[in-house]
Order: sequence, then structure tokens, then C-alpha cells
Amino acid sequence: MNHSTEVIIFDLDGTLVNLNVDWVNVKKKLENIFKINFNPLFLKIIDLKRSERIKAYEVLKKFERESNVKWEINTSLVNWIKKNHKQYRIFLLTNNSRETTDRFLSKSKLEQIIDFSLSVEETDFPKPHSSGLQSLLNSQSVDKNKVLLVGDSIREKILAEKNNLNYIIENWFEVNGFELLQKKIKQKKLTPKEGLIS
Repeated sequence: MNHSTEVIIFDLDGTLVNLNVDWVNVKKKLENIFKINFNPLFLKIIDLKRSERIKAYEVLKKFERESNVKWEINTSLVNWIKKNHKQYRIFLLTNNSRETTDRFLSKSKLEQIIDFSLSVEETDFPKPHSSGLQSLLNSQSVDKNKVLLVGDSIREKILAEKNNLNYIIENWFEVNGFELLQKKIKQKKLTPKEGLIS
């Protein structure tokens, strides 16, 4: 079976942009509302009822909005996308809000380049739950054997391994993302679960 990469799914915060959200106070706010410990944050959100998750997403959106002036766009990876978007289908799968996702796409001038994006409110559960990934793959008619997931956290690693996807997990703000991604994609064809972690 040919497992060459045709689709690249990027994470947003920590990968394409550093939102500099005040996560400590996000957790405190959620803990005050729901009276439970929110560590790890997104795994706890997965355990909430649907109506409670919607309320939690509103808290996340508020803190993301407040961080807007402190954003650091990863120009290296953004430039890689701009240069290579005709060679691959490019998607975003993020635990960030639609408002934040759209603002990022506008600021980075990727609105017409990213083929599809799915934000946290548009999925049943946040990553590392598979619902968003499955929704993306199904709605876009994607063969998961042709997918490379690019992110920065254990959430993407868990998601990729659970779904037998190729992946690269990296601290993208400490490397030259353009060169690293180019090099790793050009390596010999990957087979599923051959995650590349630096």
C-alpha cells in the first residue's frame, strides 16, 4: 500500500501560532464554574456534558480573545504552507474557537489557502478525542493513510496513534519549521504509526 502524504492536518496553537493564552486562569475560571479540577484541561472538557462543554468553550473563547495582542505567528510554518499548498491538501484541526481560527487565517493571510478548518465548537469533543478528526476525514473524503498530522502536544500524538496516522510532534517555535517539515516529509515514505518526534 502506498502511504505517501497527500493531506497535512495542522494543529493551531503551539504549532502555527503561539496564542499566549493565560491557561492557568482559564483552568481557575473553569474550576470555579464547574467545581472540579481541570488538569489536564482538554481531557476534563471531554468528560463534561454537551451543554457544559459549550459553556467551557465560551470561557476559552474569552481568554483567547484577550490574548489577541500577544499572538506570535510561526512565519516559518506559515511560509511553508504558502509555498506548498498546491502540492498537498492543507487542513486545520484545532481545540481553539472558530473566532480565533478565523482571526488567525486572516492575520496570516491563509484564508484562501487552507482547504478546510475545524474548530473546537464544530466537533463533538476536543482533541485528543477522535470525533473532530473523523468528522474532518469523512466530510473531506480523506484516506487516512495519506494523512500527516502536524502538532506540538501529547494531544496530537495520542490522536494520531489512536487513529493509526503518521505524525510529527515538535516544539515548532524552537526550530526552523520550514526546513524541518520539508526534510521530514521528504524522508522515505512513512508507514502508519511511524511518528516522527524530535
